[in-house]
Amino acid sequence: MSDFQDYLDKCTFCTDSFMSYAFDGDTELATTLIQVLLNRDDLVALSCEAQTTAVSLNKESTFDILAQDTEGNLYDIEIQNRIQNNEIKRARYYSSALDTRSLNKGSDYNHLKENYVIFLLQGPIFKQNEKPIYHFIMKEIENDKVLEDGRHILFVNLNYKFGYELDDKMNDLKYLFNDLNESEPDKIWYTSFRNKMNLIKNTEGGRNKMELKYNSIFLKGKEQGLSQGLFQGKEEEKERRTIEIISNGFKNNLSLEIIASMAGISIEEVKQVIKDNHLDHN
Repeated sequence: MSDFQDYLDKCTFCTDSFMSYAFDGDTELATTLIQVLLNRDDLVALSCEAQTTAVSLNKESTFDILAQDTEGNLYDIEIQNRIQNNEIKRARYYSSALDTRSLNKGSDYNHLKENYVIFLLQGPIFKQNEKPIYHFIMKEIENDKVLEDGRHILFVNLNYKFGYELDDKMNDLKYLFNDLNESEPDKIWYTSFRNKMNLIKNTEGGRNKMELKYNSIFLKGKEQGLSQGLFQGKEEEKERRTIEIISNGFKNNLSLEIIASMAGISIEEVKQVIKDNHLDHN
């Protein structure tokens, strides 16, 4: 229990298990997130699911958070605590997977809705010209004409350092970035995020459900067939998830024994992953 309580105290919305539990079925959280990131108050989430698996071209893709708005547009929100240098190609693939999921057999291609692949990163996607958000759409090279095919890819740097004089949009982003990285409910700005963290961390029902998720996904993940999508897919996806779990555990100062149990590997393997990926330098 003490190990779990220590883990829960340090959880933020960028902790995989916490975010997947918090967002699953919570359209208010999803609405706040996409409205602020896209600077649009007309988008309202109709549904929100965590750890949803889709198969495209015989390859499984597990979306961290999959939301759909009232217009039918799809949003894949990915939590990335460590940049893997494959995010750009992964975003392209996940966008295709969203299209495959959204179009019914025999439907006209014009029925495709807009889709958004959003990576929440703990650092910049590019080394230069850092911005809090890079939002990409398809454009013609010569004349900068927008193709309007409905695809959007966003890379969000949650560690972006904001200045002091900000307009309303930047202020909203600053508060959102703080909320996603904050572990104490009382320091969270947005009501929906503050209420959800309070529910999970400070009520018996919330703690009990989170502990069940903690046990089922992490401590029993290996013997349950690497359940809940954290260890699903092919070797590349499994490796990415393992690194994310270890990185998050290391960042939150968990013991090697707990991290090894969470990742479903030995302590020596955990040490090797930390060494190979330079996690001790982060």
